[in-house]
Amino acid sequence: MRSSKEQALPPHLSKSEVDKLPLTPGVYYFNLLIASANDTVKYRTYVTRTVKGLKAFNTATDHAAWIDEAIIYQILPASFVKKGGFDAITAKLSEIKLLGINTIYLQPVTKTENGGQGYDVTDYMVVDERLGTEQQLKRLIDLSKALGMRVILDMVPNHTSVNHPFAVDAVANGKNSHYYNFYQRVNDNAPYSSFYHTDKNGFMYYFWDGLVNLNYNNPEVQQWMIEVCKYWVNKYDIDGYRFDAVWGVNARTPQFSKRLQAELKAIKPELLLLAEDKATDPAVYKNGYDAAYDWTSDTAWVSQWTWQTHHDGKKSLTIFNLADSTKRAPMLHEALFEIR
Repeated sequence: MRSSKEQALPPHLSKSEVDKLPLTPGVYYFNLLIASANDTVKYRTYVTRTVKGLKAFNTATDHAAWIDEAIIYQILPASFVKKGGFDAITAKLSEIKLLGINTIYLQPVTKTENGGQGYDVTDYMVVDERLGTEQQLKRLIDLSKALGMRVILDMVPNHTSVNHPFAVDAVANGKNSHYYNFYQRVNDNAPYSSFYHTDKNGFMYYFWDGLVNLNYNNPEVQQWMIEVCKYWVNKYDIDGYRFDAVWGVNARTPQFSKRLQAELKAIKPELLLLAEDKATDPAVYKNGYDAAYDWTSDTAWVSQWTWQTHHDGKKSLTIFNLADSTKRAPMLHEALFEIR
C-alpha cells in the first residue's frame, strides 16, 4: 500500500534511487532539493566510509567529526577593532587564521535596541545596520570559509528586547494582542525560577531588565524560533549556533530543543549546536546539543565554572558581569581602545 505522498511523486521519479559510493574513505553527502512554484525545501545527510565499512549519520545521537577539532575564536562585532563592523573583521581574517583558528563565533548580528553585545533583539531576521549590510556579512562568512574557517552565529532564543514589535504590541493591546502569549507571564516553578522577576507589564525575565522571556509552551513561538534558526543556515550557510541563555529555555520547556535539533540537522547535519548550559547535565546532550559550558550542576548558580569555588559580587566584578548589559560593550571598547 502506498501513501498519499508516494502517489504524489511525479511519474519520472522512482520510489528509490541506487548509487554506489566510492571506495575511498571519507564523508559523502546526500542532498535532497524539493522545489515548487511557491517554495523550495532542502534536506541533507551523509555517511562516513572507513576501512571497516559504512556508517550512516544519526542526527539524534551523532555529531560531525570537525566539532571535536574545533578551535573557536569569539568575536564581538561592535568592538573587535575600534571601528567595529563586518568589514573590519573581514580585514583581519588572515591574521585570525594564522593563530590556528578554524572556527569563528560571531556574537549576535541581528537588529537590536542598543547595539553593543546584541542580546536585546528587536528583529531576528535583519542584520543590525550598525555592523554593516547583508552583503558585508556574506562576504565575511564566504572569505572565512575560503580560508578554511567555519562560522557559527550567536542566537538568542530565551528572550527578546521589551522593545521587540511583538512585545510592544502585547503591551499596547493586552490580552487582545496576538502576541500576548508569546511571552512568559506565569511562574512555572521550573529550575532557576528563583531568579524570575516580573516587570510592570507582566513580562517575566531573569537577571536582565528589558530582556523578557519567551513562552515556549506556545507552539507558535516554537515554530517561529525554528524558522528563524533555519533562515540563517539557509541564507548564509553558517556552520552552527551558540545558543545564548538556552539554559532558561531548557529549564522551562526542555522538549523544544530536541525538535530544534531535528529541524536544523535535517538541513545541515554537520552543524554545531553549542548550548549556553551546563555540560554536567546529561539532559543537555539528550535534548540535542553537541557541546555545552563547563559549569557545575548546581542550579542555585546558573553559570558557576567547575574550577570556580567562590564568587563575590563586590570583589569579582568584570565587564561581562555588569547587571546593566547596555554598559558592557562601551566599557569593553574603552578598555581596549582608549588610552589613558
